[in-house]
Amino acid sequence: NNIGLGGVSLEFGGVANAFEYLPYDVEWYRCLRYLYVLDGDLVTSSPLALGVATSATVADTYRALPVRMRAVPTLTATAAEWEIDEIASAIACTVLVLGSGSSTDAIRLTATVAAGLTQYRFANLRSLAPGGKAILSAEL
Repeated sequence: NNIGLGGVSLEFGGVANAFEYLPYDVEWYRCLRYLYVLDGDLVTSSPLALGVATSATVADTYRALPVRMRAVPTLTATAAEWEIDEIASAIACTVLVLGSGSSTDAIRLTATVAAGLTQYRFANLRSLAPGGKAILSAEL
């Protein structure tokens, strides 16, 4: 009860162009120009963005994007799924926003916590819960 269809393109007008076959990685990077998802990794505890605490309640973190996005992206994320990890402690985020200075090549994620950060200390943004996601969208 399945039908497979491939190698087909739809064209406007009366003249058909040659079908363009692109490798998977080229298509993948083209898609990343519109949508990039940062997934939390609880197994390796890899930071998703690196930065510094700018006060006792705010940390600015930065991350380069794998490809230049079509436009400065918007962020969709649940702050409760993320934490700021300092050398001495990890503190749950209460707010996570895309900060000013974000571009099509790199993003600035500004995280707010209730209290407990040490100003000017290195701060890493990490996933607090399994399946934590930050979605960056540069849709049309």
